[in-house]
Amino acid sequence: MLHAGRIWDLRIGRSILVLEGHVKGILAVDFSPNGYQLASGSEDHSVRIWDLRTKRSLYTIPAHQSLVSQVRSAARARHAPGCGTCSVDLQAMDLKKTCSVNDGA
Repeated sequence: MLHAGRIWDLRIGRSILVLEGHVKGILAVDFSPNGYQLASGSEDHSVRIWDLRTKRSLYTIPAHQSLVSQVRSAARARHAPGCGTCSVDLQAMDLKKTCSVNDGA
């Protein structure tokens, strides 16, 4: 069973995007400062990076040691102690090559 999140446009009161792909519940999301990407963290131990303009998942960062309960774009990242904190550079030109994940500890 796939778990999905939804992005809502509160001005019109409708869902404008369904985030499908995580295999367990989504626990955290964070928008990039420019508003074009979104990171989602899940109980399935992965982070997905979404392009909000194309409404598609760009890629998945798999295999964390535990569920991902927090995600923050690198521009706003402040790591708190504990597992499951993730920092992803959402401003990078080539996200696949420059993305970094830091488990808080």
